Amino acid sequence: MADRVVVVGGGLAGLAAAAALAEHADVRVIERLPAPGGTWEFDHPAVKTLVAECLQRGVTLECGDTALRWVDRRLLVIGPGRREWVAAGHLVFAGGTRPATPAELPLLGARTAGVFVATVAHHLLTGRVDLGAHVALCGGGYWAELVSSHLPSGTHVTFIGDGPAPRPSAGVSLSTLRGHTPVEVTGHDRVETLVTDAGGRRATLRCDAVVLAGDIRPLRNVDGAIREAPDVTYVQLAAATVSAPEVVEHARKSVSALTTNEENP
Repeated sequence: MADRVVVVGGGLAGLAAAAALAEHADVRVIERLPAPGGTWEFDHPAVKTLVAECLQRGVTLECGDTALRWVDRRLLVIGPGRREWVAAGHLVFAGGTRPATPAELPLLGARTAGVFVATVAHHLLTGRVDLGAHVALCGGGYWAELVSSHLPSGTHVTFIGDGPAPRPSAGVSLSTLRGHTPVEVTGHDRVETLVTDAGGRRATLRCDAVVLAGDIRPLRNVDGAIREAPDVTYVQLAAATVSAPEVVEHARKSVSALTTNEENP
């Protein structure tokens, strides 16, 4: 295995991978937030345990910096007062997850206003921008919960998907449409209806906003490391709802081949 491994992402997956690899290589973790933890946050018990394990094994944690580009086994890292090319033999990527975009689903129809990926919807809601009065929320899990918790009072949400429905904030009403998936939007200047499908049976839901929170995919936003390669390993578990032990186990299994190859040349 490479003498130095750089891990992008200091959430549970990145910390678990770093701790596992630290017995075999010099490991540096690059995290864009000012503290490790990612969406699990810095004070989560599992995060605290892994941070302690990483520090005990000599892992270098570098928070507040952003990884931009991987080329010729060097990672470009940018931060306040910093622009550095970090040399490493291998890149491990644990940069988080995101919901699928309309094109990836695919969601047919005109690209009208009012159709949001949950990451964008959450950003707008935290800025006190109302999405609409009748929101079609497609998919459950972390992003659906996050969006629901920020919707203003008076909003009606129709949850489209399976699994537990999100818990809306006070004053928000909720209905569910189980077993359906979004297939098409209609509207002129703004979305007016969402067409869903359930085993060939279609339904039309009137709405003025559609939020896509399902079909979770790993973020792959470092130029030069968009997909798996001999010098790149992705360790992020992509699922709507996951537990901390599941994330940690998946990350450790994902990097186990690197250490196995070293021990069995």
